Amino acid sequence: MMTTVFEGRTKFGGISDDHVRVAAVEGLVLIRAIDAMEEESVTIAMTPKQARYLVDGILSSVVNAEAHQ
Repeated sequence: MMTTVFEGRTKFGGISDDHVRVAAVEGLVLIRAIDAMEEESVTIAMTPKQARYLVDGILSSVVNAEAHQ
């Protein structure tokens, strides 16, 4: 069995056992999203600057979602 850079990384749980793991490798931020029901995964690579923009977008969406709860 092949190990990955995501092995042992924190699992950020989603709905229906979906989850995301994040790792930094060779100056890039790697994000792996697992769709448990479809048994599919996707990994995207971002520069640190792109990852910061993603984090800002996520935080903005969190604030918006919380305002509607």
